[in-house]
Amino acid sequence: MNWFNRRFRTQRMVGVTFGLANWSRTTWAALSTTAGGGEFNWVGGGADSMLEGEDTQGETEVTNAVAEFVIPGDYVKGTDLTLTFHTQVAGTGTMGSSTIDLVAKIADTEGGVGGDICATGAQTYAAKNTWYDKAFTITWATINPGDSLRLKMTTSVIESSGSAGLNSNIGCTKLEMQRYD
Repeated sequence: MNWFNRRFRTQRMVGVTFGLANWSRTTWAALSTTAGGGEFNWVGGGADSMLEGEDTQGETEVTNAVAEFVIPGDYVKGTDLTLTFHTQVAGTGTMGSSTIDLVAKIADTEGGVGGDICATGAQTYAAKNTWYDKAFTITWATINPGDSLRLKMTTSVIESSGSAGLNSNIGCTKLEMQRYD
């Protein structure tokens, strides 16, 4: 696309298809239906599927998943991306200060990976068994169309009573960015 066409095209914030199926174990293996090892697992089926973190009772459990996303060619360079998690801490235990966090890095064509470009720090859950939309801003400074964006989602769930369990749930993810029409 030449300079003139790009300059005078309209831009708009749009959601990009980025569902739960994009997430993997930290070894890049597919998520399983069995919890453990600090990795998210699949629960439910079909439209009711979600990611579930490792159960915790009387301790802190840290659960991770990774994903890779190639920035599309119509991405408007110089604009931030937003990744939103629809998430909760579920269970009957006593919840301590539990969080969700995102690390975002750009991988270059030689396999090198840069530093974290997510501008949003870890976010806390205010109450258990309540769904929240937790949005994370990914800064644009080093993002170009065609780049590979590597993401790592981490939840840290604290159950303090030791008498009942808690875990984190991810119901859906939404990636938004400015794109040319």
